Amino acid sequence: MRAYQKGVTLIELMIVIAVVSILGTIALTSYRNNVTRGNRVDATAALMRLAAQQEKLYIVNNTYATTAVLAALGLTNTDRGYYTLTVGPDAVTGLLTTGFVATATPVAGGPQANDTLCTTLTLDNTGTRGSTGTAAINDCWK
Repeated sequence: MRAYQKGVTLIELMIVIAVVSILGTIALTSYRNNVTRGNRVDATAALMRLAAQQEKLYIVNNTYATTAVLAALGLTNTDRGYYTLTVGPDAVTGLLTTGFVATATPVAGGPQANDTLCTTLTLDNTGTRGSTGTAAINDCWK
């Protein structure tokens, strides 16, 4: 008669460890990508709020606000602090009386600093959305 093996061999254990490691790596990468994409919502929402505030200021002052004015209103960072917001004049005329371009730039050393897909996000007074990076604009503004 033959004695039955009890337990697992070292090879079987190594195979299980390798499979678990591969699955863990895939899961961690997917998790990080989802967190980065979720943090972009912080920037897009802040840009939309800033654009709404700019329109209110335009109605009262007949000109859009500068970054300094927005800083006085507390609108230079996103809610979670992952992005810094700035405002520049209309790209065509160069005047704040005719339009603005709001930009969300990741804070250096922050969790979004390594986001190469959507490096910066922009929104202008006409509602045109933009981004820099390797991803399409619509992917950045989801």
